[in-house]
Amino acid sequence: MTKDELISLARDRLDLMQHERFEDVIPIQLQILDAISQTDRIHDLASAWNYLSMLYYRVGRYVDAEHASLESIAVYQSEPNPSDEAIACYEMSLSTILAA
Repeated sequence: MTKDELISLARDRLDLMQHERFEDVIPIQLQILDAISQTDRIHDLASAWNYLSMLYYRVGRYVDAEHASLESIAVYQSEPNPSDEAIACYEMSLSTILAA
């Protein structure tokens, strides 16, 4: 996927999010996740997983949300210089999902 295609998907995602069409955003986020997984950008990949987890959470797909959240944490832990703050954010997302 080209950079322009990725930017276009991000714009589509933003438009749908502004209209709270969370279910419609999920396929777009999966495409973004797939594209980022083809790179070596660990932080971006972890962020994409976390974004997906929150989408699943918003539509009540809690098992999928938990899986995506755990993936975000696992991916980010492979970051050469992980930030404690970023890990805390991912763990906060997971705790929100588990509390649902």
